[in-house]
Amino acid sequence: MRRLVEERRRLAEELRRCGEVIRQRPRLPAPYEDLKREVEGLELKYETTSMDRRREKVIVERINRLYAMIRRYERYVDALRRRDELRRALERMGSDDLRGELRRVGGEMEKMRGEVARLREEAKRLLREAREEEARAREAERRAMDMDMEVRRLVGEAEEILRPLGLSADARSLRRIAELVRRHEDLLSSVLRKRAAGEPLSFDEFALLVRYGLLEGG
Repeated sequence: MRRLVEERRRLAEELRRCGEVIRQRPRLPAPYEDLKREVEGLELKYETTSMDRRREKVIVERINRLYAMIRRYERYVDALRRRDELRRALERMGSDDLRGELRRVGGEMEKMRGEVARLREEAKRLLREAREEEARAREAERRAMDMDMEVRRLVGEAEEILRPLGLSADARSLRRIAELVRRHEDLLSSVLRKRAAGEPLSFDEFALLVRYGLLEGG
């Protein structure tokens, strides 16, 4: 890229110099071809004719003036030709720059399309995960409701079991209920041992056996 910039700068500088030459367009006293023929004739005359020094000096000065005018005109014509070449070169270079820029932009657009496609896939994945998470949340909610119903059912059954004991499943924690059950088991075991040993039972002990239907077969 740097080399291309330097080349453009060099061509632009040369084009500027050509413009300076063209602006100084020489005005010939006669057509270019006529001046060329005059120079050739004077040179031939100078080389083939014997003349005095004054006449020789006049011819040499005329030849030099004509050569100077011809060279300025030729530089002018060369500048015109070179100017057109430089303009075409700069135009081509500009076109190359444009094509290069278009290729660069095309590459960037291709990258952007790839990134957009990647982001779309990522969005689809996130949406899919969100839907799956929503489905899992609904499933968890359904299971929680089922568990709540199951807990209510178990509490109802516990109420049926504990009601004869004068207990409420809602009023005590399961640990407390288990502790009370263990106490009743211990008390029942003690009462049954006393009855088996023929020891007298208190009213409460007798009522406990009646509550649990343990008097039959006694």
